[in-house]
Amino acid sequence: MTRECTRALVCRSSAPSFSKTKITQLARSFRHKHAAAPADQEDAELKHGGYTEVKIEREQAAEDRRGKRFRLGNHWWFSRDLDAGTRAYTRGDKVKRVWHGYYLFEAIDHLTHAPLSSTLFSASRQESDAYAEVFDRTTGHLGDIKPLAVVGDRGFSLPKVFAFNTDRGVASVFPYRRQNGSEPKKRVATSLYDEGGIPLCRYCKGDTHMDSFAVARGKGRLWVKCKKPQTPRCLLRQTLSCSANYRVLLPLWRDEQAYTALRVSHQNYEHKHRDLRIQYLLGPDCLALRPKRAGIGCQQLRANAALIIEWLRVLLRWGNLPGVATVTKTSDNGYNERMRQLRTERQEAASHQRSKSPPGTIQLAPG
Repeated sequence: MTRECTRALVCRSSAPSFSKTKITQLARSFRHKHAAAPADQEDAELKHGGYTEVKIEREQAAEDRRGKRFRLGNHWWFSRDLDAGTRAYTRGDKVKRVWHGYYLFEAIDHLTHAPLSSTLFSASRQESDAYAEVFDRTTGHLGDIKPLAVVGDRGFSLPKVFAFNTDRGVASVFPYRRQNGSEPKKRVATSLYDEGGIPLCRYCKGDTHMDSFAVARGKGRLWVKCKKPQTPRCLLRQTLSCSANYRVLLPLWRDEQAYTALRVSHQNYEHKHRDLRIQYLLGPDCLALRPKRAGIGCQQLRANAALIIEWLRVLLRWGNLPGVATVTKTSDNGYNERMRQLRTERQEAASHQRSKSPPGTIQLAPG
């Protein structure tokens, strides 16, 4: 990016900072702020640490060369990257920080902790808007096999994401997130289900257990039975469409051990994003390590290469690569044996020295 304030594009103040380390930390903080905010405020301007996130509204294509211009405060900037998005952060009425680039969206396998897909998209988009694209890419890598469950943070705890998963027979393991400022901070019970999303018997309002789940006519549907029948009708098999509240009625109930295990395991996935950043330089914070080619294609190619290498390592570790010799321990030319012998000799010398010390004295180590 370069600054383009000419006589035709006049500026009257200092330019905002593009320090990558500080901006990455600030952008990450705002992302967490967006995830914690009610869903109806996802696109609203938020404040954090004295900064306010604003959208880039004035943007135009550069006719004389390949690229685009956009205005931040009193300045015009030019970017050669047509695919990159921009987020700006103001303090007072002035733009102080700007982040120009991409988001890296990774789907991690629960068993191997290896990435199933790595998708880059513009930083101007919300993660939840790219969820369907990432889901289709991931299932495509798996031979159109859908996962049993998807685990994520509050950024995906939206009705559209719950509906997308449930109507495909996939369980959603996301924390609770308010949809607006007036909604309670915790789930509340209704006449259809309790606060945990467990359907109630429509005849005695008692607890139920799941009989089955299926996608009928494109919509997820639950079939339940009353746990403790109080009336003859309680013995009947009851059904309830998940569309009554996609965020609450799930294919995998919250009182199941599998749901609890998946919910707790989400923290174990977070380190994988950092590992891929360090090992393969996927979206590095340092500007000197980032690919200098403009466009999302170069970034996506690096992510795809890292995905292949990571799975080759997994297959090699599990012994599933045909025709590859088993990794054997290389010879150390007797180094480890000599070190063990030297350690034993030192221990024997120290024990012999202590036996010579008269009673009541303290033996000091030399040096």
